[in-house]
Amino acid sequence: MNCKQWIFDMDGTLTDSMTAVWENAPLALLRRYGREPKADLRTTLLSMGMADGAQYLIREYALPLKPEDYFSVMRSVIAELYESVELKPGVRELLARLKAEGARMCICSNTWSDQCKAVLTRLGLDDHFEFYVEAQGPLHKSRPDVFFEALHRLGGTNPRTCAVCEDSVYAARTAHDAGFYVIGIADAASAADEPALRQVSNQFLQEWGELKL
Repeated sequence: MNCKQWIFDMDGTLTDSMTAVWENAPLALLRRYGREPKADLRTTLLSMGMADGAQYLIREYALPLKPEDYFSVMRSVIAELYESVELKPGVRELLARLKAEGARMCICSNTWSDQCKAVLTRLGLDDHFEFYVEAQGPLHKSRPDVFFEALHRLGGTNPRTCAVCEDSVYAARTAHDAGFYVIGIADAASAADEPALRQVSNQFLQEWGELKL
């Protein structure tokens, strides 16, 4: 591979945070208010969007929150959970090597950019990335626009020489179909999607130490 630009997802790709943060956030929110989550809560929330999930939690658990206040409280809960998040094995070594070789790198994540920056600053890696892209709204990863925008900001023009690193099959498929070099990374939270992720990855890794540069 000959990639000069690198677009990294954060959660589940660089950091072991899909389960620690995103699956546990509703549980942590309920416990903050002294509520005991039901055994089927995660399964129930999987079928809902974020707004519907918020309404369900407020209603079902009688939370003392108005819908308009929910997301600011949830962001506070998520920020606390991120304080214990660590890097996946091999990430620090990979990023150091890429930086030494002159690769240009950015973060493209569904998570708020300021939260990504806070996590990677705490872990001592913020200076490896030129910028953060918040993949929400029209720049959602189900469309290739977000990856092309990141590529151009990194100074590139050819998606085939730009690596997109993802643990999410839908995002990896978007990048693959747009002609990017896709590196898929295994994550426990998306284990059921591994066969599909392998199909759209130029390289699929169980951990970063397996990457062939």
